[in-house]
Amino acid sequence: MRVDLNWMMMRMMLYLNDVEISLKKKTTVLNKGLLNFKKMTNLNKLTQNEGPFINTVQFHPTSTVALVAGSSGNSTIFQVDGKNNPILQILKFEKFPIRCARFSQDGNSFLVGSHKYSYYYVYDMIQGKSIRIPSHHLTGQTNMKKFELSPDGKLIAVVGKFGNIHLLNAKSKEWIDTLKINCEVMDICFTVDGLKLYSFGDNGEIYVWDMNSRLCIHRFTDEGCFKGTTIAISPNNQLLACGSGSGIVNIYQTATALENRNPQPMKTIFNLITPVSSLDFNSTSELLAMSSGDKENAAKLLHFPSLTVFKNFPVVRTSQIGLVKSQAFSPNSGFIAYGNSANSALLYRLKHFGNY
Repeated sequence: MRVDLNWMMMRMMLYLNDVEISLKKKTTVLNKGLLNFKKMTNLNKLTQNEGPFINTVQFHPTSTVALVAGSSGNSTIFQVDGKNNPILQILKFEKFPIRCARFSQDGNSFLVGSHKYSYYYVYDMIQGKSIRIPSHHLTGQTNMKKFELSPDGKLIAVVGKFGNIHLLNAKSKEWIDTLKINCEVMDICFTVDGLKLYSFGDNGEIYVWDMNSRLCIHRFTDEGCFKGTTIAISPNNQLLACGSGSGIVNIYQTATALENRNPQPMKTIFNLITPVSSLDFNSTSELLAMSSGDKENAAKLLHFPSLTVFKNFPVVRTSQIGLVKSQAFSPNSGFIAYGNSANSALLYRLKHFGNY
């Protein structure tokens, strides 16, 4: 791994309060219909060397900083101002195509994993150094292409082979336990408090795990799903979204899903026609970003509580999103970013939301 810029710049950014984007906080509800947004300068306009597949775009949990990483093994940290997006740090992980990257809960480090290797890297943003972490021999792990960090900062959940989900201690990186389902795990997500983990199998079954006992406390089937692909739970814990290989997205009330083995969705969304690759709720649970990486410009934003799609987003004639490989909202929903297959991390300002 090679560091190309002085990490001290980035360290300062993490602690400076006066660099926050000066936007007034808004408390009104988001209206359905037309979305008030603006296309900003691409996050990685100054580099464009993280791909071509930008497999991760991530916003820092507390500072106006974003991480862009992809198939070249390059990862870049940018200051998010929407105009220039200055480079704070460039890191090169040699011969390590990055498939997944996540900031730690405290924002002091980030993890990068690859579909080709069982080990992964942790980059300490305060000390400016990276550490290579091997997989535990008992897990039989062959890659780190999909993992999630729990919001309470305690766990790393890693999707493994043969229905396994490996749990690691987020601090020590030691293996704790392995959960198992009866099919291949396609996606996982934590509740906002980190107390539960949802896992979505390729057979359309969702398993709900208690993270204290590490036991499965409920199972249910996503209605009409012939192959599960991705799952997301809203920050208010009231909504659950399940994406499938057919492009269908089912929206459930969480309470209903947790009480039934075959719950009925409150709404089925048909706006995508190719496999759903990403689902993400925004911080207020008023938006669900839905995308498919198999079709050009297949990105939609769903409004809650109306359960309708904003028809004016994206504006394809003026801004081609391309094949979406990753997506993320900023912590307070002021921005949404998309990584595509053409070396670009597109940035949009969502004007309703006042904060970064």
